[in-house]
Amino acid sequence: MVGTRRPAGGVSLISRWALFWLALGLAAACLAHPGQHDQLTQINRQLRDAPTDQALLIQRGRVYSEGGQYEEAMADYVRARDMGPPVLVAFDLGVLYYRLADYARATDCMNRYLERFPNYPPAYDYLARIARDAGDYDRAIAYLEDYIRLQDRPSPGHYLSAARMLAETDRFTEALFMLDQGLATLGVIPQLQRYAISLELARQRPDLAIARLETLRQILRDSPQWQLDMAELLALAGRGEEAVAVAGAAQAGLAGLRPTPSRLALQQRAAELIEGLNQGAAMTTTID
Repeated sequence: MVGTRRPAGGVSLISRWALFWLALGLAAACLAHPGQHDQLTQINRQLRDAPTDQALLIQRGRVYSEGGQYEEAMADYVRARDMGPPVLVAFDLGVLYYRLADYARATDCMNRYLERFPNYPPAYDYLARIARDAGDYDRAIAYLEDYIRLQDRPSPGHYLSAARMLAETDRFTEALFMLDQGLATLGVIPQLQRYAISLELARQRPDLAIARLETLRQILRDSPQWQLDMAELLALAGRGEEAVAVAGAAQAGLAGLRPTPSRLALQQRAAELIEGLNQGAAMTTTID
């Protein structure tokens, strides 16, 4: 049998490549979660002095859970339950079960935590996610309403999530009310108002969509994008002359800016809108 040749040092070429790729992978993993590494180092240092500290175990489990190291997180949570009141572990354990798609156990954990801390908004947030993922929109919306009621400043995403579920079940009036509630609480948020505009258009109410877009004029600084959006809404509302004028203003503004792919696309969009409106007006005049 012919022996395998090895380079000097007794390590095969294949082994060297394997070691190289292993080292590269480990380096990439460390670079991917530098903050997690620092957090774990600090918590581990503290746990050496206080190995039975429940809060530290929960904290380390949370870092593991957020980093996708679910087995390590579960081990810390199970241990933490023996180091103090088990209910104090329930929320973080519920989050972990949610990430593992074990919705029944996640729900049980969240409910047990809420029995002790009934006004904890994040628990309602996760219960809403669980219900949404299970397709139970009514329950998800109810939990989101609880979250919004208890949270000092909810994120726009919570209002948007509730509104989307309401719209998907054809409850457009309720969806718009939810968005308006968010706008009243958080101020004029473009992502909420733009979704409200899409709902107004779905209900064939372009005039109300125009009124909503008008509230974004100052925030978007009367930009060409905003002008084209307004021109298209004006066209839908049958206000062709106004639409052409606004689209023309957008064209003029774009002409003075450095051309980029997105700006060129806007110019094309403006040109097509103006051409279509002018052709429609010409046909109407001919018929008359």
